[in-house]
Amino acid sequence: MKKPAILALLFAATAVLVSVAHYYDSAHWGLGWARIMLALPVVYAGVNFRRSGAIAVALLVCITQGPLIIVKYSETGTFSPEHITGVFAICVFSVTFGHILRKERENSRSLEFIHELIRSTRGTMDEHRLYSTLADACAETAGTREVSIFLFDGGGLLKPWDDPGAAPLPPAHVFHTVAARREFLVSANPQQDPRLKWYGPPGALTALTHLAALPLEYGGCVRGVICIENTTDENFGAQSIALLTAIKQSVETTLGLGEKLREKIGHELQRLKIRDTFSSYLSRTVADEILKSPDRVDPGGELRSVTVMFTEVTNFKDLVNSMPPEEILSRLNEYFSAAIDTVFEFDGTLDKFIGDNVMAFWGAPLEDPDGERKAVACAVRLHKRIQELNARYEREGGHPFHVSIGINSGQAVAGNIGSLRRMEYTVIGDSVNLAARIKSLSGKNNTPILVSESTRAGASGRFRFSEPLQAAVKGKSETVTMYRVLLDGEA
Repeated sequence: MKKPAILALLFAATAVLVSVAHYYDSAHWGLGWARIMLALPVVYAGVNFRRSGAIAVALLVCITQGPLIIVKYSETGTFSPEHITGVFAICVFSVTFGHILRKERENSRSLEFIHELIRSTRGTMDEHRLYSTLADACAETAGTREVSIFLFDGGGLLKPWDDPGAAPLPPAHVFHTVAARREFLVSANPQQDPRLKWYGPPGALTALTHLAALPLEYGGCVRGVICIENTTDENFGAQSIALLTAIKQSVETTLGLGEKLREKIGHELQRLKIRDTFSSYLSRTVADEILKSPDRVDPGGELRSVTVMFTEVTNFKDLVNSMPPEEILSRLNEYFSAAIDTVFEFDGTLDKFIGDNVMAFWGAPLEDPDGERKAVACAVRLHKRIQELNARYEREGGHPFHVSIGINSGQAVAGNIGSLRRMEYTVIGDSVNLAARIKSLSGKNNTPILVSESTRAGASGRFRFSEPLQAAVKGKSETVTMYRVLLDGEA
């Protein structure tokens, strides 16, 4: 009731202000500065009650000017359209301005919500927690508590994810159709919607006012259906559905990554040390090598010769200012998926995500004498995949991702870092810091892939490099020699 009360107070105050100004200044017909104050309740309604609310308030503002027109006519005997024309123009502008402010506020809130969701799910491999987070996020976005997730069981039927003992949905249920077609089902009138011919037993649709069913898919196949019921028209528009889609894709990416990593490690990783330490960032090839000789790995910490690669989306801030939050999230997930797949393809170790950065390395936990070549080959392949994604984005009228990549080789300490509550296997040292600095220089100089002298030496003869480049790097008293990797068509 607080917002309606404020709106009523604004409306009454501005109406009185214009009336008083008119009464004491008949020559200027309500004073232009006072008339402009009529925009306040209209803008406030647009920001807090959507455009339909702003239009309704604007109509009331115009109607309440009727008595002023009558008074003016009774005093002068003439009618001047100046005031009503000015009020009408102010109302039209106010409705538009209030709508723009509301959209900006909604986009800002959506972006903040999405970032928080990424932070809370990235790196989480607990499926139960991810499904719970997905249900809570959808409920908050749609403004309802009635969110259900159904997953396929071993017999190909849908069952509630949080109640494995519940009876499965019959094969004729509409959710099976949603999963089979991989299409969204959105209905604002379920009782009259022919697509919901079989939703459940008689009377199941009686209590429904709105329904949305979205297929849950990752790992190349549909795993279930998300059902959202009894939301409101305000939370059931195209923008809300787009945000729900982005939320779903974010959690799907994390679920798919967790499944992919579990497959790569395999059921053979039964030993607690290997499972706990390496289950989230190794490719199948490296995991197999560890299984063959687990004594070769010392997760407690050791000095290793490693090659470290950092990647960064250099125009991320520009994308945030020019794209809807849900589209940014969807494309950022595609970029992360491409980076992860490429690192694993070349037997790298995925270290972490740092905002829009990806860190990976070669040479730990297993030694890799060919790490420099694999790292550069990974960077070249990733650059090509990003170009393919950008080509599709531009065909769709979107904006491309500008990604910089920096690589360095050298000695680093590899092992478990953290506390009893959270540990992660990573590499630290001066060589790691230099790789990050080279990545920054790559972005500043618009160079897709930049490598250090040590990396170029290890990959020599396998790739083409530019002439040596000298640059001052933070933390180094002397300039550092770097090379640009020449891609196809570059001289």
